[in-house]
Amino acid sequence: MYPDWWTKTVQWSNQWIIDHGKAQKKLQKPVLFEEYGFLNPADRLAWLNRTVAVNETRVAVMSEWQKLSLKQGMSDMYWQQGVCGLSFGSSTNDTEEAKPLMYGHAEKVNAVT
Repeated sequence: MYPDWWTKTVQWSNQWIIDHGKAQKKLQKPVLFEEYGFLNPADRLAWLNRTVAVNETRVAVMSEWQKLSLKQGMSDMYWQQGVCGLSFGSSTNDTEEAKPLMYGHAEKVNAVT
């Protein structure tokens, strides 16, 4: 799920998760919510030359996606954690943001299973 690249809204993304969660229950087939991200404002402007009228942080948006996927009983997988120590620095700028999204979410998933 990359709404920035698809020119979709956060609300569209939230509904996508809800709709697919309902579909998996109806069809009795699992859905894996795999690979998702939301650009920070500077990257959105630099890479896509546009802004989005969203007052939420990346952590808030993706945390909501994770919350919705858990509520719908969907498995999900956060795509990338920044890798430090490379010759050019970190591979992404989201290492600090990834901590609550990965470790906090993993705790919530473990509590369900």
